[in-house]
Order: sequence, then structure tokens, then C-alpha cells
Amino acid sequence: MNTVQEQWNAFSKLVVPKDASPYQKQEMRRSFYAGAEAMLRIQFAITEPSISENAAVEILEGLNQELTLFANEVKNGNA
Repeated sequence: MNTVQEQWNAFSKLVVPKDASPYQKQEMRRSFYAGAEAMLRIQFAITEPSISENAAVEILEGLNQELTLFANEVKNGNA
């Protein structure tokens, strides 16, 4: 899966209710793409010469922790 569209297709099959309204589907797709855009911007930002390799690694590790925490919240019904 090398495109956002492919990721969206896989994600939507798992989480978008079959009876979701067209509006709900549209908003979920927009939200998904906004998240992809945010991650891409972070990836570009950490390649700036002013960001050290160690700082970039710390940023990525922080993102991993944040996303893992959120996934656990979802699993526990708290998000």
C-alpha cells in the first residue's frame, strides 16, 4: 500500500459503517486525508537542516508513543 488512497480504502473497510450517510463518509475521508497531510508535514519538517538527527528521532518516537496511546484508548473505549 503505497498511496493514501490505498490506505484509506483499507481503513474505510474496517471502520466506516455500512449504513453511514454520504456526509459521514465524506467527513471521515476528509479527516483521514487531513491526518495523512499532518504526518507528511511533520516528515518534511524533521528533514530541515535546523533539526538534528537526534531531534528528528525524538519527534518520531514521540509520535509513535502518542499514536500507541491513542490506539489503546480506542481499544478501551475511551477515545
